[in-house]
Amino acid sequence: MPVLDLDVTRYPAGLKSSNVSELHVPISEFVAPELLKRLIELEVLEKFEIAPAAIPTVRANSLGLLVGGFMLEESGDPRVVPGCCGDLSNLHDWARAAAVREKVWQELWIGHPSAVVRFRGGLLELALVEEGGEVPDAADFSVDPAELSKAIEGARQEVAAFRDRLIPVLQQLGFKSPRITAASILGEKR
Repeated sequence: MPVLDLDVTRYPAGLKSSNVSELHVPISEFVAPELLKRLIELEVLEKFEIAPAAIPTVRANSLGLLVGGFMLEESGDPRVVPGCCGDLSNLHDWARAAAVREKVWQELWIGHPSAVVRFRGGLLELALVEEGGEVPDAADFSVDPAELSKAIEGARQEVAAFRDRLIPVLQQLGFKSPRITAASILGEKR
Protein backbone atom coordinates (compact mmCIF):
# COMPACT_ATOMS: atom_id res chain seq x y z
CA MET A 1 0.00 0.00 0.00
CA PRO A 2 1.47 3.40 -0.94
CA VAL A 3 1.68 5.74 2.05
CA LEU A 4 2.87 9.26 2.78
CA ASP A 5 4.73 10.20 5.96
CA LEU A 6 2.80 13.15 7.37
CA ASP A 7 2.01 14.96 10.56
CA VAL A 8 -1.73 14.20 10.61
CA THR A 9 -2.33 16.88 13.26
CA ARG A 10 -1.85 19.48 10.51
CA TYR A 11 -4.69 18.04 8.42
CA PRO A 12 -8.47 18.13 8.86
CA ALA A 13 -9.98 15.70 11.35
CA GLY A 14 -10.87 12.34 9.90
CA LEU A 15 -7.65 11.70 7.99
CA LYS A 16 -6.86 8.07 8.77
CA SER A 17 -3.33 6.91 9.31
CA SER A 18 -2.22 3.29 9.06
CA ASN A 19 -2.09 0.80 11.93
CA VAL A 20 1.65 1.43 12.24
CA SER A 21 1.83 5.05 13.30
CA GLU A 22 0.27 8.45 13.00
CA LEU A 23 2.82 9.22 10.29
CA HIS A 24 1.93 6.67 7.61
CA VAL A 25 -1.17 7.80 5.72
CA PRO A 26 -2.40 5.74 2.74
CA ILE A 27 -2.58 7.86 -0.42
CA SER A 28 -6.08 6.47 -0.90
CA GLU A 29 -7.12 8.85 1.92
CA PHE A 30 -6.42 11.82 -0.36
CA VAL A 31 -9.53 12.04 -2.52
CA ALA A 32 -11.23 15.33 -1.65
CA PRO A 33 -9.78 18.33 -3.55
CA GLU A 34 -9.56 20.35 -0.30
CA LEU A 35 -7.42 17.64 1.29
CA LEU A 36 -5.21 17.40 -1.80
CA LYS A 37 -4.81 21.18 -1.75
CA ARG A 38 -3.79 21.05 1.92
CA LEU A 39 -1.27 18.31 1.08
CA ILE A 40 0.32 20.49 -1.62
CA GLU A 41 0.32 23.54 0.64
CA LEU A 42 2.07 21.72 3.50
CA GLU A 43 4.27 19.14 1.77
CA VAL A 44 5.32 21.15 -1.28
CA LEU A 45 4.80 24.91 -0.88
CA GLU A 46 5.67 25.17 2.80
CA LYS A 47 8.34 22.48 2.77
CA PHE A 48 10.18 24.02 -0.18
CA GLU A 49 9.42 27.60 0.89
CA ILE A 50 7.45 28.55 -2.23
CA ALA A 51 5.30 31.65 -1.94
CA PRO A 52 1.91 31.38 -3.69
CA ALA A 53 2.86 34.28 -6.00
CA ALA A 54 5.93 32.33 -7.14
CA ILE A 55 4.02 29.17 -8.12
CA PRO A 56 3.80 30.00 -11.87
CA THR A 57 7.59 30.31 -12.03
CA VAL A 58 8.38 27.01 -10.29
CA ARG A 59 10.11 24.45 -12.48
CA ALA A 60 8.46 21.09 -11.87
CA ASN A 61 11.73 19.18 -11.80
CA SER A 62 13.13 21.49 -9.10
CA LEU A 63 10.72 20.14 -6.48
CA GLY A 64 11.55 17.36 -4.07
CA LEU A 65 9.54 14.22 -3.58
CA LEU A 66 6.64 13.58 -1.25
CA VAL A 67 8.03 11.52 1.63
CA GLY A 68 6.60 8.04 2.11
CA GLY A 69 6.82 4.80 0.23
CA PHE A 70 5.33 1.33 -0.01
CA MET A 71 4.03 -0.43 3.08
CA LEU A 72 3.81 -4.21 2.84
CA GLU A 73 1.12 -5.82 4.97
CA GLU A 74 0.30 -9.42 5.77
CA SER A 75 -3.23 -10.16 7.00
CA GLY A 76 -3.64 -6.49 7.90
CA ASP A 77 -0.42 -6.36 9.92
CA PRO A 78 2.36 -4.11 8.62
CA ARG A 79 5.51 -6.09 7.84
CA VAL A 80 7.63 -3.48 6.06
CA VAL A 81 7.07 0.26 6.34
CA PRO A 82 8.94 3.01 4.52
CA GLY A 83 11.76 4.51 6.47
CA CYS A 84 13.27 7.94 6.69
CA CYS A 85 14.18 9.26 3.22
CA GLY A 86 11.78 6.86 1.51
CA ASP A 87 9.38 8.05 -1.18
CA LEU A 88 6.86 6.77 -3.70
CA SER A 89 9.50 6.46 -6.43
CA ASN A 90 10.84 3.23 -4.94
CA LEU A 91 8.17 0.96 -6.45
CA HIS A 92 10.77 0.04 -9.08
CA ASP A 93 12.99 -1.18 -6.22
CA TRP A 94 10.12 -3.34 -5.00
CA ALA A 95 9.57 -4.72 -8.53
CA ARG A 96 13.26 -5.60 -8.70
CA ALA A 97 12.94 -7.28 -5.29
CA ALA A 98 9.96 -9.34 -6.50
CA ALA A 99 12.16 -10.68 -9.30
CA VAL A 100 15.05 -11.73 -7.01
CA ARG A 101 15.94 -15.41 -7.35
CA GLU A 102 19.35 -15.32 -5.66
CA LYS A 103 19.85 -17.10 -2.35
CA VAL A 104 22.09 -14.34 -1.02
CA TRP A 105 20.67 -11.13 0.42
CA GLN A 106 20.03 -8.32 -2.07
CA GLU A 107 19.42 -4.73 -0.96
CA LEU A 108 15.89 -3.32 -1.10
CA TRP A 109 15.80 0.47 -0.68
CA ILE A 110 12.89 1.54 1.54
CA GLY A 111 14.66 4.40 3.35
CA HIS A 112 16.43 4.08 6.70
CA PRO A 113 16.48 1.42 8.03
CA SER A 114 16.88 -0.47 4.80
CA ALA A 115 15.80 -3.99 3.92
CA VAL A 116 17.27 -7.02 2.21
CA VAL A 117 15.58 -9.73 0.18
CA ARG A 118 16.54 -13.22 -0.96
CA PHE A 119 14.84 -16.22 -2.57
CA ARG A 120 14.47 -19.46 -0.62
CA GLY A 121 12.09 -22.37 -0.95
CA GLY A 122 9.98 -20.63 -3.58
CA LEU A 123 9.43 -17.57 -1.38
CA LEU A 124 11.03 -14.16 -1.03
CA GLU A 125 12.46 -13.61 2.43
CA LEU A 126 12.75 -10.06 3.72
CA ALA A 127 14.66 -8.65 6.66
CA LEU A 128 15.25 -5.15 7.99
CA VAL A 129 18.81 -3.92 8.40
CA GLU A 130 19.64 -1.06 10.74
CA GLU A 131 21.96 1.54 9.26
CA GLY A 132 25.51 0.31 9.71
CA GLY A 133 24.19 -2.96 11.09
CA GLU A 134 24.93 -6.52 10.11
CA VAL A 135 22.76 -8.34 7.59
CA PRO A 136 20.78 -10.88 9.59
CA ASP A 137 20.99 -14.63 9.11
CA ALA A 138 17.23 -15.10 9.46
CA ALA A 139 14.39 -13.41 7.62
CA ASP A 140 11.78 -11.31 9.38
CA PHE A 141 9.09 -12.79 7.13
CA SER A 142 8.44 -14.39 3.74
CA VAL A 143 6.14 -13.59 0.84
CA ASP A 144 5.15 -15.33 -2.37
CA PRO A 145 6.80 -13.52 -5.33
CA ALA A 146 3.54 -13.57 -7.32
CA GLU A 147 1.65 -12.00 -4.40
CA LEU A 148 4.29 -9.32 -4.04
CA SER A 149 4.16 -8.58 -7.79
CA LYS A 150 0.37 -8.29 -7.57
CA ALA A 151 0.67 -5.88 -4.61
CA ILE A 152 3.22 -3.79 -6.52
CA GLU A 153 0.92 -3.55 -9.53
CA GLY A 154 -1.93 -2.49 -7.26
CA ALA A 155 0.32 0.15 -5.72
CA ARG A 156 1.29 1.45 -9.17
CA GLN A 157 -2.38 1.82 -10.02
CA GLU A 158 -3.02 3.65 -6.74
CA VAL A 159 -0.13 6.04 -7.41
CA ALA A 160 -1.42 6.71 -10.97
CA ALA A 161 -4.91 7.48 -9.62
CA PHE A 162 -3.36 9.72 -6.95
CA ARG A 163 -1.38 11.57 -9.62
CA ASP A 164 -4.57 12.08 -11.64
CA ARG A 165 -6.30 13.54 -8.55
CA LEU A 166 -3.37 15.89 -7.92
CA ILE A 167 -3.27 17.39 -11.44
CA PRO A 168 -6.43 19.57 -11.23
CA VAL A 169 -5.44 20.79 -7.77
CA LEU A 170 -1.97 21.77 -8.98
CA GLN A 171 -3.57 23.51 -11.95
CA GLN A 172 -5.98 25.38 -9.66
CA LEU A 173 -3.05 26.50 -7.51
CA GLY A 174 -1.35 27.97 -10.59
CA PHE A 175 1.42 25.49 -11.40
CA LYS A 176 2.44 25.98 -15.03
CA SER A 177 2.89 22.27 -15.80
CA PRO A 178 0.58 20.39 -13.40
CA ARG A 179 1.08 16.97 -15.04
CA ILE A 180 4.86 17.25 -14.92
CA THR A 181 4.72 18.67 -11.39
CA ALA A 182 2.55 15.79 -10.17
CA ALA A 183 4.89 13.24 -11.77
CA SER A 184 7.90 15.01 -10.28
CA ILE A 185 6.70 15.08 -6.66
CA LEU A 186 5.67 11.43 -6.94
CA GLY A 187 9.07 10.43 -8.33
CA GLU A 188 7.70 9.16 -11.63
CA LYS A 189 10.15 9.08 -14.50
CA ARG A 190 9.20 11.34 -17.41
